[in-house]
Amino acid sequence: MSVRTELLLGLRREVLGPRQSCYETLPASQDPRNEFITGVLIPRDAEDEAAREPEDEADTLGTGTDEYQDDDADEEIPVAAAPVLDPKSLPRSLGISFIVSEPAGVEPAIEICATWARYRTEKSPQDNSQIFIRVPNCYVTPEPVGASRNQIIAEVDQVQISLRSSPIPGTHNTYKVSIYLVNETALRTSANPNEKVRVETSHLIFQPQIRVVLSGRAELLPFDSFKPASAVPEPGSLDEEDESLSLIYQDYQAYARGHLCAVVWKEIDPERPCTARQENLLEWVDGEVVESQYGRPQFNKFVLPHCRTEYVPCYPVQSPEIGWREGLTQQDPELSAVRLSEIWNPMAMQEALQPLVDGYLTWIASQEAQISTLDSRYHRAANRHLAVCRRAAQRVQEAIALICQNEEVRLAFCFANKAISLQASWRRPGEFRWRPFQLAFVLMNIPAIADPLHQDRLTCDLLAFATGGGKTEAYLGLAAFTLGLRRLRSEQDTNNHRTGHGVSVISRYTLRLLTIQQFRRALGLIVACEVLRVHNT
Repeated sequence: MSVRTELLLGLRREVLGPRQSCYETLPASQDPRNEFITGVLIPRDAEDEAAREPEDEADTLGTGTDEYQDDDADEEIPVAAAPVLDPKSLPRSLGISFIVSEPAGVEPAIEICATWARYRTEKSPQDNSQIFIRVPNCYVTPEPVGASRNQIIAEVDQVQISLRSSPIPGTHNTYKVSIYLVNETALRTSANPNEKVRVETSHLIFQPQIRVVLSGRAELLPFDSFKPASAVPEPGSLDEEDESLSLIYQDYQAYARGHLCAVVWKEIDPERPCTARQENLLEWVDGEVVESQYGRPQFNKFVLPHCRTEYVPCYPVQSPEIGWREGLTQQDPELSAVRLSEIWNPMAMQEALQPLVDGYLTWIASQEAQISTLDSRYHRAANRHLAVCRRAAQRVQEAIALICQNEEVRLAFCFANKAISLQASWRRPGEFRWRPFQLAFVLMNIPAIADPLHQDRLTCDLLAFATGGGKTEAYLGLAAFTLGLRRLRSEQDTNNHRTGHGVSVISRYTLRLLTIQQFRRALGLIVACEVLRVHNT
């Protein structure tokens, strides 16, 4: 098992549980209500101040803005109130919504498996001390349930499982289905219904989960409701952002939505079978009780459902390609920082950097050719994205021309490459090579740094990349260029010392450990710059 897998499983056991097994035992010092910070449902009618629920709470699961809301539902299904956005609030329920369709022309049907657990207090047989015993429970529908009408599925162990359904307008035999699991544990007795009862650990539901399997030819449909605005959206508006995100993530559709939890579906379920070179990150802990109560066939049916709820979701993100793509240009760009620092001839510099722009323009042309294959609703966003890409290419081209024409800018660029290479050699042996996006980011910002009146001074460039991708080297390289250029242009004092024009870069970090780590890396760059200054004085 890899370290990453161990960390994920350890996190899940720590925040959600169970920590040992399906039938685990915890000592009195580990009260589950204090140990687990997610996947805990309090009773529906609880008035415990710890819940921090306001009296005028009106939001309910399954309501609110919804393009598929059915206002003419014949039957009212009680749904637990959702907690406000307060991190100290505890929910009363969880739910899952999805869109199901039956192409055969009959009513779509689904099968449901719900699991949950309670922790009972008992005396330890060894030393008579108090312990918490995990008591798992489950419910599996005995036969497929019709997905076209509202209904109470079951009430087991003071847990209510309900289904709400509404037809999708403009479709045939397609419904939006929502399934809820609510903690209906009674806290008041019939003898004294007004008496407040203190919420105990045994009243809480832990690790609840809903699993759904489609029957027959029923299929899940994605929640793809994006429709571009008729008018061109304002730059920077939410409508423009929605268009962009819909284009970027068109191949990553959501097939379910969670209520007070996350959801996963079969294609992205971390419990799905993996290849020999991969690892199963999670396992269905409460599948043991399902198998013991309903048999192996039911366990096999629900071990990999079409969709299910999840409190600790995980999703593998593939590492992006960060190297230069072969075949974009006849000659590859020069990415070695040492070699770039030693090029002084303008023609040689042009030859070293120009493939970066040419390759980018080739890639832009290939993307432009694909616009005709996209759905028409994505065309406006695609053209807007390519316009931004072309502008970036123009900025890089302008920087290359400036470096070749202006000796001060060229010297500062060479200085920055030398400083980056030197500080990198102190951290690890070997040659430092720019990743294409790093060098492009440095280049596209050079004209505005060199010219205080440049129009790009009004542009704030955001470098977004995954952790460990090399953002730090990119902005440190730009910082080294700025420091070198300002020192070259600074005036000399009476002792012929350059003043440096004061502060050049302001950096701010939101995390203390990140601040320390980034400070050390910035310090390495500054020391490298100073070494080069002293060595060449």
